[in-house]
Amino acid sequence: LPPQAIIVSTHLSPPQVLQIGGAIALILEMGGLTSHTAILAREMGLQVIVGVPHATQVIQTGDRLSLRGGNIFRLVSISESMAGMAEPTGSDAQPSQLAQQRPHQNGQRGTQLWVNLNRPDRAEQVAATDIEGVGLVRSELLLLAETLSEQELPVGAADLALRQRWWKCLTPILQAFAPRPVFYRLLDWNLKTGVLGLHGTQQYLQNPAWFHWELARLLELQQRGYTNVRLLLPFVRTVEEFQVCRSWIEQVGLFQQPGFELWIMAEVPAIVFTLADFIAAGVQGIVIGTGDLSALILGQDRESAATLPLSQPAVQAAMGQLIQTAQRHQLPCHLCLHGLQPDQAVIDRAIQLGVTGFSVEPDAISAMLTAIARAEQKHHPPMPQGTWNPAPNTNFGV
Repeated sequence: LPPQAIIVSTHLSPPQVLQIGGAIALILEMGGLTSHTAILAREMGLQVIVGVPHATQVIQTGDRLSLRGGNIFRLVSISESMAGMAEPTGSDAQPSQLAQQRPHQNGQRGTQLWVNLNRPDRAEQVAATDIEGVGLVRSELLLLAETLSEQELPVGAADLALRQRWWKCLTPILQAFAPRPVFYRLLDWNLKTGVLGLHGTQQYLQNPAWFHWELARLLELQQRGYTNVRLLLPFVRTVEEFQVCRSWIEQVGLFQQPGFELWIMAEVPAIVFTLADFIAAGVQGIVIGTGDLSALILGQDRESAATLPLSQPAVQAAMGQLIQTAQRHQLPCHLCLHGLQPDQAVIDRAIQLGVTGFSVEPDAISAMLTAIARAEQKHHPPMPQGTWNPAPNTNFGV
C-alpha cells in the first residue's frame, strides 16, 4: 500500500485486518465500534470509522481524505502544510505517550485498571504503562487460525504448527507483564447453529476437544514458569456448565499452581440473577463483558453500527446488580469497556457501586486514568496514607 493509505470496504474480518500493512485507517460500510474487527484494528493503531452507508460507492480510489472525530472529508486540493495531517497512531506511539502518572492524590488508585490485549507486538509498550496487568486476551483474536472455525482438532504437523503459533503469540504477553496477571479467555468462536450460535461453555460440553487442547497448553505454560496466567470462561450460561468445566480444569492440575484463578465472563443476562450460585460453585472473579451483555439485554447486534450506549437504564441496572452482588461476596469484579473515549457517567456509577477494576483497549489507558481519578475524587475522597484496607479477596496491588 502507498504511505498513509486508507482502506474503504464493505466489511473486513479480523484475519483480513491482520493482513493489512501500511494503512493508517479503515472506513467500513458494515460493523459496529464494539465488533471484533474494530477492536483489533484500533489495537493495531488504525483509525476506524464503521457504519458508513455506500462508502465504497461514494469514495473513489485516489481520493484524498481527512478523518476527524468520525467524520470523513474529501479534500479537493492539498497544500504542502497538510502533508503531515495524519496524527500518530497507537502503533507509532512511544510508551511515554501511553503512560500517565496516577492522578489520584497520594499516588494511590483504589480502582484497578487493566488492558485488553491481543497483539504480542504491543506487549512491551503497553506493559510500561500504569496498569495492573492484562484483563482480557481473546484467544480467537490472538490466533486467528483457519482451523479454529472447525470442530475437529488438527493432527500431526498441523497440530505442531498451531502449538507453535499459540506459544509465539501468548508468551510475549506473559513475559512483558510478569509477574502481573494475564487473564486468558478460552476460545469462543461461535459455531453457527441458530440465532446466537453455539458459544462458550455450552460449546465446550458439546465439543470438548478444543477445550482440553487449550487446558493442556496452559498447563505447559505453568510447568515452564509462566505462572502469571489466569483463566476466563466465556459466555457462561448455567452453574451446571461451569461446574463441569471447572472439574475438567481441576483434573488437568491447573489449580495446583499457586496464584492460579478461574474467572468467568458475565455477559449472559442469566448471570445477573444467579451470580451468587456461581460464587458458591467456585467462581473466583468476574469480568462484565459490556458488549455482549448490552446486546443481549437490548436485543441488538454488536456488529451493527446502530448499537445503543451503555447508559441505557436496563444495561445500567444489570451491571449495577452484578457489581453489588460481587461486592457483597468480596468477589473481584472488572468492567470490560470498548472504545477510546470513556463514558464518565458509566465509570462514576460503577465506582460508586464498588467495581474493583476496569479493562480497556490500549489507547484508552490515559483517558481512563483521568476518568477513574475524577470518579474516585467524587465518590471516594482519598483517605490518609496508610489507611487503605481492601477486602482480603480483592487482590489489590499486584
